[in-house]
Amino acid sequence: MASETFKVYAVAVAGYKEKCGTWPNPVTTDMIEAPLGKWLNRCREKFADDELSTARIEMLNQIIPGWYTGVGLTWEHKAEALSSYLLEKGEMPERSHWLYNWLTVQNGIARCGFLATERVDWIRKHCLGLSDFGAQSAPLWKIS
Repeated sequence: MASETFKVYAVAVAGYKEKCGTWPNPVTTDMIEAPLGKWLNRCREKFADDELSTARIEMLNQIIPGWYTGVGLTWEHKAEALSSYLLEKGEMPERSHWLYNWLTVQNGIARCGFLATERVDWIRKHCLGLSDFGAQSAPLWKIS
């Protein structure tokens, strides 16, 4: 039974990846995406800790090629999601939204000078209202 449940989740994650083009996000309010993302992260953690059986690794490799990337969404996917959100809504996500939290972290890293210049430039260029992103003197999240 446990193996069947494992396979059901693997197929669901593969379907999500195929449909959406991204790995499911474990930190979202979406009631379908979040459990899939959490399950995939647990598989990745168990794999990294050498606690995943060979049979399960083979099943994952067969059903979800590329399942072990070591990360969920890439920086680029998150930045694109933020850009799309700002264009669609015309305002910052609420504080409880994962995009707000991600942006806050990125801004802090940028203000300290540790975010790559091309990433700072990308956000400034592609994210509506964030033209002073990462600047030392810029107020936090002023949407113009």
